[in-house]
Amino acid sequence: IKHMQGSVQEFAPALVRRRHPRSGLESKFCYYHSMAAAMIDGQALAAQFTDARATDPTVAALRDRIDFHEDRSMPRRAAAVTLELTDGTTYTERIEHPTGTPGNPMSDAMVQEKFTGLATAALGAEKAQKARAVLWDIDKLADMRELMPALIK
Repeated sequence: IKHMQGSVQEFAPALVRRRHPRSGLESKFCYYHSMAAAMIDGQALAAQFTDARATDPTVAALRDRIDFHEDRSMPRRAAAVTLELTDGTTYTERIEHPTGTPGNPMSDAMVQEKFTGLATAALGAEKAQKARAVLWDIDKLADMRELMPALIK
């Protein structure tokens, strides 16, 4: 990748202040990091926003090749990315509705994957899988008191 250009209708000011976050928390509020980590890892879930990932030299090197600009002609939640490869080939992708919004809802598999990724960090893998199973069938519980043991480590 030679260069990436991101476009949004309007910047969220807190997300463009620092190209190179110094921690996982800062990385969660960084356009550059989100794009770089997602491009390298193929996803932007909890694992991409850790202290280690924020300071990873490979991610940092890609962040240096990313720029953003505002395009007031774009719809409010839309985003566009143009990727230029070192051979001169370019690809552009435009998303009108971000994943997880009413215009582009998450699939069941995506919801389960995201839950598992987040819950595993808090509960451990085995407990997260059990919690996911209970929550996925919450409408079948005879008593809501059955839910709490699945959510406590």
